[in-house]
Amino acid sequence: MLREKLSQAQPRWFTLKFILIALSIVGAMILLGGGGTSYAISQRPELGAQIADVLRSVLGDKSVASLETFVFQVQDNVRKLEYQVTGKKPASPWSLTPIPTQIIVAVAPTLAETTPTPSPSQPQPTRPAVTPKANINLVGVTWPPPNITNRMGMLEDEGIWVPYIYDSSGRVAAYRTFLQPDRERPYVVTAVVVFNLSVTRLGYVPGTIEPASTAKIYRPGTIPMEDKQPGVLLAAFNGGFQTRHGNFGVMHDTFVLVPPRPDIATLALYHDGRITITPWDAKLYDNKEVRTWRQNGAMLIYNNEINPESTDKNKLLDNWGGNVTHVVGEEVVTWRSGVGLSANKQFLYYVAGPSLTVNTLANVFKTIGAKDAMQLDINPYWVQFISVNAVKDQLKANPLLAEMSGYAERYLGAYTGDFFYVVSHNAEP
Repeated sequence: MLREKLSQAQPRWFTLKFILIALSIVGAMILLGGGGTSYAISQRPELGAQIADVLRSVLGDKSVASLETFVFQVQDNVRKLEYQVTGKKPASPWSLTPIPTQIIVAVAPTLAETTPTPSPSQPQPTRPAVTPKANINLVGVTWPPPNITNRMGMLEDEGIWVPYIYDSSGRVAAYRTFLQPDRERPYVVTAVVVFNLSVTRLGYVPGTIEPASTAKIYRPGTIPMEDKQPGVLLAAFNGGFQTRHGNFGVMHDTFVLVPPRPDIATLALYHDGRITITPWDAKLYDNKEVRTWRQNGAMLIYNNEINPESTDKNKLLDNWGGNVTHVVGEEVVTWRSGVGLSANKQFLYYVAGPSLTVNTLANVFKTIGAKDAMQLDINPYWVQFISVNAVKDQLKANPLLAEMSGYAERYLGAYTGDFFYVVSHNAEP
């Protein structure tokens, strides 16, 4: 009788085992972007992320996290080998004289001349001789911020702020630059965008699905129509982790979607446009001046210093959530993103790039002078930043980095995940 039962159970077990192994292999192929899956994902970039979610429901979060970790390590080793064998040199991700991404005025604004301060061993790049348009002068604030001189790479234009996004009046609302933050990976280029909060406002959109919540509220997953207008909407970028990956708190328009966790990094948006990034403060819960707060892991930078808890492997379980510990650990390199604030709270920084560890991301925020900073979402598909311009009154998404081209229009319609967006603010300097 026992032998008969075992013989009946064995085919079912082997069938299940075969399915799990097959799914794992398919998942690895998708994450690596190999074979026919590469073409499929190029046509539908969201497919890889969707299949990863299916794998999580079958194999579990930790198993998929381990699979992702393996894939990330393979990708990192391949990139290192390619760099060493081919001698391929890193390249600047954009020109020093970019085309403005937001021109709603009759005459395109000229680009301001920025004089870099290179290190003694590096020649000064040639800059175009142009007549700068009047910029914003604020008491005690330099706009754009000073160029970053403590660079770590070899590219001449590293750390130089370049005009990036203009508002409808022709003012520069955002500059961008890049850093080569990892000496072990000189091919890694990390993008940095800085917004002037005197002329811009940050908004937040809960997705139609994430952050997952039992709260019964209307969630269209779209930017409000008054903000989604040519000349008003300037940019958008990714939010944080899924609820299952840490249960980090979210409140929007007085509705709590996910209860807050103590000591976790919290980005708070106030009704008057102010922003704070701080460890959770219970006062945020009942403060009527606060419109939104979004948590996501431990603080990366707190009071100008790297927070050791953000990279302490012994505290990752508490800080990041057990389901994603294997992925966000310091030793794992992948696409990462984050947001930071200057000491005067006038500048909002967004940082993103491939092949980053948590510690490297924190070092970038430290280098650019962010007083406080936190990590947002990670992994190739989820990290996305777009600037927005209008073509015949139709909004167009322009990825910050070429590698972000997959599904670049996601934030211009209804989206399943949460995200932030930036609009023009008409306050006079």
